[in-house]
Amino acid sequence: MRYATVLTLFLLSLAACLCAGPAASMPGESASATDTPPGGEQTEKPSILQVTLKSDYSLREKSRADASVRGQFIYLRDVATVTSASEDRQDSVEKALAVYVGSASLPGEIRIVTQGQILTRLRGAGFQAEEIEFTGPAQVKTIREAQVIPAQEIRDRAVEAVREKVPWPAEDVTIEVVREPKDLTVAQGALEVRAAESFGYQGFGQGFHGFSPVSVPVEILLDGKLCQKVTVPIRVRAYATIAVAAADIARGELITEDMVKMTRLDLSTCGGKVAADPGQVVGKQATSAIRAGQPVCVGAVDEPSVVKRGDTVTVISRFGSVVARSPGEAKKDGRIGDTIPVKVSCSEKELQAVVVDAATVEVKG
Repeated sequence: MRYATVLTLFLLSLAACLCAGPAASMPGESASATDTPPGGEQTEKPSILQVTLKSDYSLREKSRADASVRGQFIYLRDVATVTSASEDRQDSVEKALAVYVGSASLPGEIRIVTQGQILTRLRGAGFQAEEIEFTGPAQVKTIREAQVIPAQEIRDRAVEAVREKVPWPAEDVTIEVVREPKDLTVAQGALEVRAAESFGYQGFGQGFHGFSPVSVPVEILLDGKLCQKVTVPIRVRAYATIAVAAADIARGELITEDMVKMTRLDLSTCGGKVAADPGQVVGKQATSAIRAGQPVCVGAVDEPSVVKRGDTVTVISRFGSVVARSPGEAKKDGRIGDTIPVKVSCSEKELQAVVVDAATVEVKG
């Protein structure tokens, strides 16, 4: 009787377990912490990275942009915030913030970045699409941070560079900017504006004063590196008191003191090295015709001929320690030091001789 009672209780307990279904635990078993799908393995869904695109309203009021970018490239930290509810994924957050999104626009200009572009970059960096959740706007307008260099600063650097090179007193020089530069927009950074150390201007200190415009390169440096050059064309005019012809001077004419006068002129009207002292041209012979009022340039005069064609001269010939002298006739005009042909009277020979003075020539060799 007692055995039948125990057996009955056991059968009733077993029937209750079978009626509860497969999810119920048998007496003495603990319930599982995670669900296991029928016929599959246990899986764990990754925690979500939440990406929120930026929207800076104060910046938008000034530049119509939502976020600003300082450098040449856009990274996710520039355009969005990234968060995760899991403390274990903070390394993933930092990795996501450092993901390259694209190239920034030119300084002061706008580029739009979309959620789709960001997702593509994140997947390329090893993130899965299902672990990314976007919030906020679908796109963000970025603007490249910029600074403006005033045109006046560029102009000043070019003018200062020219003024340092001209060899004349400041009161005798005018410097004209032929074409004014414009304001220049560049990226943010430590800025330096300077004229190039060397630029071509053949008139400076060379004695030739053509005064055609010179192109002065102005260099723009950011953080110590050259980023751009601006060319500023400049024309220089200088004034000086120089020798000019007081009257017409014929070619070959010997210039005397009354033929020149000192006058202050614009050197750009002169075609050669000017004479700042009348002694540079007086007593010399004009190699070309000079009209009254024109500068008497140093290159337009030469030492006068001391021997004229047809003059009788003494011809000296040397043979070792023996010196022979004989009369001869100059066959060409000659200055001291010139070699001219002479005809020796005693032999009727024509020899080449160097002019020693107005009455003497010497045969060399």
